[in-house]
Amino acid sequence: KTGIVEVVYVDEEGNELLKEEMSGKVDEEYKVVEKTIEKYKVKSIEGDKEGTYKIEKQIVKITMEKIRGTVKVFLFDQDGNLLGTLEGDGVVGETYEIELPEKEGYYIDGEKEISVEYVDGEIVINVNYVKIVEEEELIEPPATGDINVVFYIVTAFASIIAMLKVILKNSKN
Repeated sequence: KTGIVEVVYVDEEGNELLKEEMSGKVDEEYKVVEKTIEKYKVKSIEGDKEGTYKIEKQIVKITMEKIRGTVKVFLFDQDGNLLGTLEGDGVVGETYEIELPEKEGYYIDGEKEISVEYVDGEIVINVNYVKIVEEEELIEPPATGDINVVFYIVTAFASIIAMLKVILKNSKN
């Protein structure tokens, strides 16, 4: 006589993902080797994964849960100071999308939106914010006619270039 072991894989809601049957002679040993189902991992098993075939059909129910991943976004200023963090948690294969927050006195060095697919594990993204140079931060001209005048002129040109970079960067975004 032949015995049957039915192995049923279901998701957490009870939806069938996969079904297979194993058969063998009654009283012969069997062992269920779990199948790999993409984006899922085993959550629980009901029934005997190992045993002997019997005249009655035996059922092994394997409940699978979706594999989850995380995304961590760290917001830094140009000096490496942490301005904030953002986190997302989702199912592998789904997409984490976010528009980066505005930070007063800073502009984002790069794209303002993040879109990344969750993976099994953690994704870490660092975002750099650059401080906007204000007019009052510019150096005042020296009152004397010495070497400080040359330093002032060089510093003033550097400040103008920095402001132009900010204007160009913001006009692209």
